[in-house]
Amino acid sequence: SYSELRNTPQLNFAGIKPAYDQGRYAAVVNRANVVWKNLDKGYRLNNTDRTFVAEFACRAGVQQHLQGTESGDHEKWCQIWVDRLRHEGKDATEAENLLEQVE
Repeated sequence: SYSELRNTPQLNFAGIKPAYDQGRYAAVVNRANVVWKNLDKGYRLNNTDRTFVAEFACRAGVQQHLQGTESGDHEKWCQIWVDRLRHEGKDATEAENLLEQVE
């Protein structure tokens, strides 16, 4: 109800998982975009939080793709997730498989 808070990164970050759980995949991608665009504006996320944003944006984008709704950002988010996992030395197999589904 407070339109001026719609683009607040903290609220968008907090709303990613609930939106995903509710099947509101477009909202997840939109929220992730707001968070990511504001990283250089004094809003700091640790590496785990950044990977979380990329993971859920990728998963939401893949869900949209499977439902026949294209998200212009889903491939980008899956690539970011793959890159983050590799950078952190974690297994990126699942993220790579999702990326292949949307390419």
